[in-house]
Amino acid sequence: DRKSMDSKGVTWKRQRIVLTEDKVLFSKLDQDNGVFDFVNLSEIVECEIKADEENDQQQDNIGIRRNSEWKVPMLEVIIRTTDDGYNGGRSYIYRTEYNDAISWEADIDRAVAKAKARALEDLLHSKYGHSLLSMARAR
Repeated sequence: DRKSMDSKGVTWKRQRIVLTEDKVLFSKLDQDNGVFDFVNLSEIVECEIKADEENDQQQDNIGIRRNSEWKVPMLEVIIRTTDDGYNGGRSYIYRTEYNDAISWEADIDRAVAKAKARALEDLLHSKYGHSLLSMARAR
């Protein structure tokens, strides 16, 4: 669920999120090909998880108790982008179940590290060409 803020307050909208080799893609759940936004992995400065602020229920080792029912704990996954990138410093906040949030953060962190390493290699290659000595000095 993606967090949105409007004149009515905070709302959560269900969306499909796809992690590729170089982007995080966002689309509406009911559309197969309608990507409406994306974040370049090389422009992500941080991906973190935190407790869902709307869950003010009592926590237990098993889950969250709400109205005498056990619910799976929800966490927020926050993706922050660089100020000078395509997304202009925007933060993307999503809410998902605990295990999924832990997995998302790890997967995004790994993908970001690989994308930034590829971007550095591309930059060095474009600047120094095929000279291994020049590229080694630049590193």
